[in-house]
Amino acid sequence: MDDADRRYLEEAFDHWIRSGYGLESLPDEIEERAEDLVGPLAPEDLAWLEGFVADGVAAQREREASWGDADTINDLLDEAFAELIDDGIVALQNAGFTMSEGWEDVQEARRDVPEAHGAVFWHGQDTERGVRGEGLMLAFGSFTMGDEHEAASLAIARQVCDVLRKHGVEVSWSGSLNERIRVAPFEWRKRSTAG
Repeated sequence: MDDADRRYLEEAFDHWIRSGYGLESLPDEIEERAEDLVGPLAPEDLAWLEGFVADGVAAQREREASWGDADTINDLLDEAFAELIDDGIVALQNAGFTMSEGWEDVQEARRDVPEAHGAVFWHGQDTERGVRGEGLMLAFGSFTMGDEHEAASLAIARQVCDVLRKHGVEVSWSGSLNERIRVAPFEWRKRSTAG
C-alpha cells in the first residue's frame, strides 16, 4: 500500500470513529470497508489498519468519558430529533451518504411510522462536515402530495427550527424550500453509546 492510500484510509477510518455512528460494529467491518476504498489489503496492511482502528476506538472512548454528563450539541440534537419523532416527523441522523440515499432511508423508516407526515435528516456527507466542525445541513419535506405539499413542507421546516432552538441548538434557515436548514458550526461530540 502506498502512502496516499494509507493517508486516505487513516482519514476515512478516523472520520468513522469520531462520528460516533456504528462504533461497535466498525472493528468487524475493517477489511470490507478498506476494500471498498482502496481494494484488497495485504495481510500486513490489514494488520496495520486493525491496530489503527483499535487505537482510534480507544481514544474515542477516552474522549467520550471526558465529556461527562453535560449535554453536548449532539446530545441536544438527539433530544430534539426524539421530540420530532414523537410529533410525527421521521427524523434521521447520518441517513445514507447522499441526499437521494437519505430520502431512501426516510421512505424505509416511514414504513414503521405510518402516521408520519414529514421528515428531516442529514446524510453521511453532512456528517463528514459536522465532524470537521462545520455544522450540519438538514433536509426536510412533507409527505403531503399535491397543492398542499409546499405549504406543508414549509411548516415542517418551521417546526424543526422551533424544536431545535427549544433544545438549545443554533439554527438558521432562509424560509425557502430550495435551501436546507443550517445548524451552526459546533464541536462534534456524538456519544457512540447513543446510537
